[in-house]
Amino acid sequence: MIFQNKVIKYIELCLKLVCILYKGEGFRYFDFGDTGNLLRYGSAQPPEYNLSKVFVPVYIAGAELDPFAPPEVLMSLHLLGYYYVQQAIPI
Repeated sequence: MIFQNKVIKYIELCLKLVCILYKGEGFRYFDFGDTGNLLRYGSAQPPEYNLSKVFVPVYIAGAELDPFAPPEVLMSLHLLGYYYVQQAIPI
């Protein structure tokens, strides 16, 4: 149960990050509040990370009954230039 709670918290944090990036708020350094940011960064807002040279391989696994990554979503990623591999894993 403890492991499951940690996994849920991790997924929740990842989804929050995706939402921040999707809304166009950028991927920023830690926000210490206006005063803390002024002391640390010299501005009220934390600076954005320069991600232009960062390349990260991403693997998304899904299943037929997976509510977050059903086959339709994974196949639509293929249309965007990603690879979709349909392979059953024997149990």
